[in-house]
Amino acid sequence: MWIERNTKCTAVKKDGHRCKLHAPKGDIRCEHHSFGIMSFLRNPFLAMGTYTAEYFPKNHHPACDRTGQNDCDCPDKTTGELLLETFNRALQASLEDTPEYKAEFRARHELITTIVGMTYDDMTVSQMWLPPDSHWRQFRFQVWDKSAKRLVWIKCFDNFRNNDHGKAALLRRLRESKPIKVFYMTSKFLNPRNIGPDPTSKMGGKKFKKKNLMRHYNNNFLGQELYFDVDFKMDSFDDSAQMTKRVIDWLTRKFGVTIEDLTIVFSGGKGFHVIWYGWDISHAEPHHQQTYQNILTGKAGKVPSVYLQRLHKKIKTEYIEELKSEGILVDYEVTRDPRRIIRLPGSIHHKGRLCRIISYEELDNFMPPDPIW
Repeated sequence: MWIERNTKCTAVKKDGHRCKLHAPKGDIRCEHHSFGIMSFLRNPFLAMGTYTAEYFPKNHHPACDRTGQNDCDCPDKTTGELLLETFNRALQASLEDTPEYKAEFRARHELITTIVGMTYDDMTVSQMWLPPDSHWRQFRFQVWDKSAKRLVWIKCFDNFRNNDHGKAALLRRLRESKPIKVFYMTSKFLNPRNIGPDPTSKMGGKKFKKKNLMRHYNNNFLGQELYFDVDFKMDSFDDSAQMTKRVIDWLTRKFGVTIEDLTIVFSGGKGFHVIWYGWDISHAEPHHQQTYQNILTGKAGKVPSVYLQRLHKKIKTEYIEELKSEGILVDYEVTRDPRRIIRLPGSIHHKGRLCRIISYEELDNFMPPDPIW
């Protein structure tokens, strides 16, 4: 049927829903999902245009925070590079459409889920860790959905307080859900179960206006500490460790903090996190502190939570510019975005290693733990 007339696109989006567009006759995918090898062979440059519209034709730096846009100063890729990447992407897309790949993908994640569940079964409450004010933070798990046969993100509606009862509840939830990824939100909200759209983003701003939330936004933003994610492609752990030391050195010079004030985390992958849970607006510049007081007294607008998020983002953006001027490379969006999530220490990385808190001395000649699988 698809050879003779238009049919519905067979592509399945990341949210698990099927594409609603139609494919032209002779093809099973619409123009937005024509990444297969046959589409490439029919018209390589058309396939390349579709690819670059989806993945952006830039040689992004590993620490570039504009990989989702095309407005950074990173150099453009050549036509040859784009054609080669499009060809590789077409091969991968065609492979992912085969029954053999889908069966292997399903079996692999079912096995990983089983191993993760057995690992959490062997853990004790003393091995669990929760961030400060954990009951004001949202927790998210990535789990394998057996019925949908895909990975899905779920919000955890438990209220984990930073005590033995909260850690026991967290361990119980980990054993039940068997998540492949465990993250928590870097910001604190009065009602973390229902945060609402992000007023600082383009789409979030549209939702605010559409739903008239500027007058009825009741979820109070309580603040965000200072997070740095040194987690991008490096040649070795030594490179990541040295960059982490530079972040710590910048913090000690700028704010006068000691190493004991900071929390250093091995992410379980190829990077580290540096977190200062003691940071608040009192450590910002005086004019930002005055803006903060104006927001609290209602002089800045009717919705303090929205303006507080924008103020935090503005302050962190200034810090990022200082880091850039010194050549310090981190994932800048994790630092300045109030809606970011970060991996929970004590949980298992999806590549098999344990995410854990480490000491400053361990950054010298760092040796990662052996993976569980």
